[in-house]
Amino acid sequence: MYKVGIFLVTIFTFILFSCEEELRDFRVKNESNAIVVSGEISNKKGPYLIRLNRPTSYSPYDVREFTGIPISNAKVEIRDNLGNIFPFKESSKGVYESSLLAFQGVEGNSYVLKIITTDGKTIESRPSKILNVPQITQFDYVFKQADLIEESSFLVKAKIQDKSNLSNYYLIKKQEYIQFLSTCPPPPPPPANPPPCYSKCWRAPLNTQPILFDDFLIDGRSIETQLANVPLEDITNYGIDIKVYNIEKDHYQYWKRLEDQRLLTGSIFDKVPAQVIGNLVCTNDPTLEVLGYFGAVSITNKRLVIDRFSHLDEKMVQELSIVINKNETRNPKKVISNCWEAAWINYNLGLEIPPFKD
Repeated sequence: MYKVGIFLVTIFTFILFSCEEELRDFRVKNESNAIVVSGEISNKKGPYLIRLNRPTSYSPYDVREFTGIPISNAKVEIRDNLGNIFPFKESSKGVYESSLLAFQGVEGNSYVLKIITTDGKTIESRPSKILNVPQITQFDYVFKQADLIEESSFLVKAKIQDKSNLSNYYLIKKQEYIQFLSTCPPPPPPPANPPPCYSKCWRAPLNTQPILFDDFLIDGRSIETQLANVPLEDITNYGIDIKVYNIEKDHYQYWKRLEDQRLLTGSIFDKVPAQVIGNLVCTNDPTLEVLGYFGAVSITNKRLVIDRFSHLDEKMVQELSIVINKNETRNPKKVISNCWEAAWINYNLGLEIPPFKD
């Protein structure tokens, strides 16, 4: 019995050290053979962009997450249900732009994206149809004055008129533009003229998560949605651009699954995370994973600028000045003469908001 025990211990020790030796040789590779496709066409004028890459990380919410290897020299085209073919040309590595200036999506038409890579992989999307254009009937804000000046804010809302007897699915993307004030250098002694100083500048933080909703139980009615609660914070202006998309059910479900996974809290009752598959497949290699979504969508867009100063009386301006100094909302130590020198401001746009494209 004693010899048997020694034998079992010896065997166990051998297995243990064998496993340890195997683990020393183990390598984890953060590599993927998948292809990420991102792009859409709409009822708005182009040019339209299609992005192709092999990912090391990927997020449909953040364009900076296309950090993998761009896929160049591919043949990219879009076909409609009428037999028209619209070619794309590579404008930069992995980015393909529609080459026909007159190409514009048409409401009611369906479109298919086709890609052929240099190694012969053929990728196609399912047909995607441009639906009726959504109608924004209201886009404004209400000033919410609180007892404490720093708790006052502007509630931004929009209303969309839903079309009756149709199942509609909506997606809203927004981009905020926040004005900030620079601190100008002191003027030189006379008779020298003071240098120009552009004190009102703009920055554009990264896009927030999209807002998703459908017309279930509210078919044909006006749909109201809250878009932002903008803090008073300063006397500067605050701009918001919104794009309201009317999308197909499959497109909606794709974004909904992405949103469900983003909101996972770590509870034991959460759904098991899984790769969200879009509407693209490789037709000649079913083992190739294709991520992303190609959509033909209808869009309505609008811009709203909040004049935060116009809602304040003299007493509120004084109170706000105290809060600004207390919270160091501005940075008087960073003396600059123009907006572009404000390098410490993230996503600095400079002097103007980008022109609005209707």
